[in-house]
Amino acid sequence: MPSFGLGTPVTMGVNAAADDHTRLVVAANASALSHDGGDHRLTINKAGPGDTASLCLQSDWSGRAEIGLAGSDALSVKVSPDGTAWTEALRIDPGDASVSGAAIQQNPGDTTPGRLMRADWGYGPGNAVGAVALADGQPTGALIERDETPQGHVLRFADGSQVCWTDALDMDVIGELGDVVWSFPRPFAAAPAVTMSLPLDPARWSDASARRAVAMSGTGSVTSLEAHIGAVFATAQNLQIDGIHAVAVGRWA
Repeated sequence: MPSFGLGTPVTMGVNAAADDHTRLVVAANASALSHDGGDHRLTINKAGPGDTASLCLQSDWSGRAEIGLAGSDALSVKVSPDGTAWTEALRIDPGDASVSGAAIQQNPGDTTPGRLMRADWGYGPGNAVGAVALADGQPTGALIERDETPQGHVLRFADGSQVCWTDALDMDVIGELGDVVWSFPRPFAAAPAVTMSLPLDPARWSDASARRAVAMSGTGSVTSLEAHIGAVFATAQNLQIDGIHAVAVGRWA
C-alpha cells in the first residue's frame, strides 16, 4: 500500500518513504507510464535557464550519468566515475543544434581515440575533393584538388604537394636546335623537378629518323620551364615535333 503524507507539502511513497524534498518515491522492479488513447509525454519543468531539469542515473545511489537541461537551456549528457567529478560528454545548443563536449573533437588537429569527428574538421565524399588550403601546416580545405587549364593539368594535395603535366607541347627545331617554353598551369612554391619525353608516334615528327639523335636540356622556375632540344641530321634541316609530354613535381606550399 502507498503511504501518504498529508502535511504541507503532500508526499507519497510507494514501498518507500517520501519526504519534503523527494515528495514522490517508488521502490519497485519496474514503473510504467502509458497513454490514454494516444500519445504520452513526460514533462520535467524547471524555473529558469540557470536551474536544472534532468534525469539522473545512479549506481548504488552514486550518480553515473545525467541527461537534461543542467544549469542551462542546452541539452547535455554528463557522466561521472564516482558521483562527484562530472564530465559534460555532449552538449547540444538549443539555437543552432550544434554539438560540443568532451566526446567531440576539440580542434581540427584533435585525433584523440574515441572522440566523434566534426563534419567541418573531417573528410568525406562531400569535401574530400575541392580547393586545397593550408594554415600553419594544417589542411583547411579539401584533400585533393584537380584542375585543367590551357597550359595543362594540375593535381594539388592537402600536404602541399603538386603535380603538373601536359602532352601538348610543340617545338620547331631550326638548324638542329629548338626551344619550347611550358608555363605551368599553377605556380610552384619552388622550382619543381621536371621530366620530358618525346612522342613515340612517328606521325608527330616531321622527320621520324631524327628520333634516334635527339638531346634535351632545360631550365625552370616556379612558373615555367624552358627546354632545349638538339637534333643531329645527316644534312642541316628543320624539324617539327608535336605532342611533347612533360611532368613537373614539387610543392605549392
